[in-house]
Amino acid sequence: FDIAYWCIISAIMFLIDNRPAKIVIFSVLLFLQLILNSINICYYKILGDIFSFDLLKLTNETAKVFRLSFLDIPSILINLFVFGVGLFLVIFLTRKDKVKLDKKTKMASFYILLSAFTILSSFGVGSQFIAVSALADCDTTDNYYIVKSDAYLYDSLQFKQESYKKFGTFGFYIKDILNSWTKTEKISEEEATELKQYIQDGRVQGVQNAPLKDKNLICIMLESFEWSAIDPYCTPTLYDLMVNHSQTFTNFRASNRTNDSESIAILGNTIRSSDFMTLAKNDNFIAPYSIPNLFRNNGYTANYFHSYDGNFYGRYYVNKKLGFENVYALQDANIGPMCEFGDFYLDEDYVKAMIDKIAPTGKKFYSYFTTVKTHGDYDSTKEDLAPYYEIYDENSENIAKYFSEIGLILPDKSDTAFYNRVRQYKCSAMDTDRMVKFLIDYLKENNLYDNTTLFLFADHNCYYDNVGSYVRYGAEEYDAQNSDIYNIPFMIVDSTLGNATIDTFCDTYDIAPTICNLFGLDYNKNLQQGKDIYSADKTAVSVFVSNNTVIFNDKLFSYNIVDVHNANNYEIDDEYIEKFKLSAIAFYEKQDKIDKIYKSFLQY
Repeated sequence: FDIAYWCIISAIMFLIDNRPAKIVIFSVLLFLQLILNSINICYYKILGDIFSFDLLKLTNETAKVFRLSFLDIPSILINLFVFGVGLFLVIFLTRKDKVKLDKKTKMASFYILLSAFTILSSFGVGSQFIAVSALADCDTTDNYYIVKSDAYLYDSLQFKQESYKKFGTFGFYIKDILNSWTKTEKISEEEATELKQYIQDGRVQGVQNAPLKDKNLICIMLESFEWSAIDPYCTPTLYDLMVNHSQTFTNFRASNRTNDSESIAILGNTIRSSDFMTLAKNDNFIAPYSIPNLFRNNGYTANYFHSYDGNFYGRYYVNKKLGFENVYALQDANIGPMCEFGDFYLDEDYVKAMIDKIAPTGKKFYSYFTTVKTHGDYDSTKEDLAPYYEIYDENSENIAKYFSEIGLILPDKSDTAFYNRVRQYKCSAMDTDRMVKFLIDYLKENNLYDNTTLFLFADHNCYYDNVGSYVRYGAEEYDAQNSDIYNIPFMIVDSTLGNATIDTFCDTYDIAPTICNLFGLDYNKNLQQGKDIYSADKTAVSVFVSNNTVIFNDKLFSYNIVDVHNANNYEIDDEYIEKFKLSAIAFYEKQDKIDKIYKSFLQY
């Protein structure tokens, strides 16, 4: 594909008889290539992902969280050096002495140029068509269709890194641009009928004697939370819940952007080939099987809360479309002026200001709250955390000892940068802990605690400023193909369920179906990618598929289903690996249907 595009560009450059124009065309295209190189290097360094044009809609959010530490300076300098060499060569090789040509020579030159242009452009366009038509395909009844079919890969670009390797820079990005233009998808009447039947077949009636039937629910998604954020000295409330009062899931793993994690826990699915920020603006967008809509069908009030800008990730309109009656952000709390990203107010102060809406008395409620204080940055101190710094410093030796007991590393003061970052992160987690304590105290004081369930789960690990990798491994560098780095907290706090430690592999996709079964809600199994954590199905080989195009469970990791990495050399057989692959394929096959339902705005 790259050869095809470069031949077409070369043909155009060959035909142009203007030296500055040649230089400009070459320089712009080379610079574009090297910019994409640099972005991909930096993005992969942070998230293990590569850039695609659908990410441009997050430009505003990205600008707010950007840090110089995200840049891979040596690699960027190498790319700039290559650009300088390329620019020098094109200037040097296109220089020519002014020669006066007669009419006959001019005519001959023109025909030579025209012939060269025709040959190069024909070869380029021909190569493009040949490449597309020659893409390997296979029978769609084959279990491994989406893996074996290059035609499927080219059409969907489902596995971004695999697509980039196979189709090259321009092959990948031109197709990516074309795909990103497709905001909606027209489907035939036959396809619509099949999808409606697929939805009908997935309907499941809620169990009437479900263990948490008619209880209230508060879901708290913990921003960038690690198990290392919890200890008996800094976060005594969370530690006590983890040890004595919750169903603690020690094998919960996830890796997604915050907005994707939110939608997955709210819907049981997300969309891969578009985004909810785009879809939710369409009047035809509906989500009748979202958790807030299912609760509202049972007489609950459903409200979403976030202690930062309500426009961030388009939360005001996205979450309203996902079924929440109200979306409350910092602007609605009246605790102070808007702040810059990274200088957040305390989550405890926000919850105190909004508690009557988070846990209203006199009616059943479902509240979803995403914390923000632990997001970082972690290089600068915050005045509002001053009391927590004192607690951390007083207990630093005890914290270090506790970390050592559970196999984690606490940097000492000689490593100034990481000592300060971990200190800042831990003190931010203290705010989360005090917020949870206030919430629980309020529930108890208002006789709501025994009738309210808390889901506490992290959205992703603490990749920001490499805090998570340092605490786990003592270094910034780590094996990105080891899913242990994505092992993050998840607890269900409920007096009925009691206290237990559960090591079954589970992930964010499992939260929605678990809620449905615990609370006896009607749901649709064909629109949920996970399974009830307590079901027998969870003993099977399941996988987590991130929107960052990684596939993993607690033992295996893959970017493309074909190449499977066993990072910790677990003793597993070929049958287990085969089940892992088939589970990943089943996810993508279901995702194709879900994407089509959303993008066609199918009414159901």
